[in-house]
Amino acid sequence: MENIVVSYNKVESEAYQTFTQLKQREGVIGSTTISNAILIKRNGVQLQTLDDYMTSNENALKGSLIGTLIGILGGPIGMLLGLGVGAIVGSISEMDEMETDSSLIGAMTSRLEDGDVAIIALVQETDEKFLDELLNEHETRIVRYDAALITEEVEHAQQLQKDMEKQTRQKLSAERSEERKAKVAAYKEKIKSQFEHLKKNKKHKDDSQSEA
Repeated sequence: MENIVVSYNKVESEAYQTFTQLKQREGVIGSTTISNAILIKRNGVQLQTLDDYMTSNENALKGSLIGTLIGILGGPIGMLLGLGVGAIVGSISEMDEMETDSSLIGAMTSRLEDGDVAIIALVQETDEKFLDELLNEHETRIVRYDAALITEEVEHAQQLQKDMEKQTRQKLSAERSEERKAKVAAYKEKIKSQFEHLKKNKKHKDDSQSEA
């Protein structure tokens, strides 16, 4: 089965060790094949890429499913779901329920706290034990998602992000339009006032000449 496997870690050095071993296996661990993987860390409101792995027959990480997922997590959608305002605080059981019933994007923005590290890998596996043995060499929590479902979720999130950006541009454009209308009205009054002032000055001058 093709899965997105997420391994949550609290200790950065341990996550690095695990990821290094993963890379040394060159994409094959028992009956498990790894297409691409990434090691990320949450620093405040940012997701920092610490390391990545791609098989030779893959394109750049930026164009991969995982690369696109990280882009979504670090963009407006991730900020909206909580990555930018702090992780949702709750019991482990509540987090487990969220990861079972919610999306990967929602789960990751909820679980990743400042300083946390995660390994995310796109794999094909017939037996989960091979990858689990490697990941469980250090304390971690492993969660799996159907890669096809995540692909659809990421595409949907991309569309939502585009819609949000479009709506924001439209709103800013409308606000600018209203602001420009207000400026036009103010300029109209200013120009009209200037003409009224000119008329008053001319009348005053004419009256003075008549009296003389």
